[in-house]
Amino acid sequence: MVIKWKAKVYIKENMTRKAFAEYWLNIHAPLVKKMPGVKKYLINLVLSTDGEEPGYQGTAELWFDNLEAMQLAVETPEGQ
Repeated sequence: MVIKWKAKVYIKENMTRKAFAEYWLNIHAPLVKKMPGVKKYLINLVLSTDGEEPGYQGTAELWFDNLEAMQLAVETPEGQ
């Protein structure tokens, strides 16, 4: 069995889109990659095509072999 954890990601109120993308790609993503048991990690930045701000700014997926692996990963300092 594969466990897939999906999340919508929201920008902080005082953060620009550029700062959000830079943080997510350069700070947050390397932490996730250090989490034990992560088999696959996908992130997507959401862009507006009609000029209106989307309800959320990204999505993330983390894949694990099983629920226990996911629980162990989120209990690590990187998972916090």
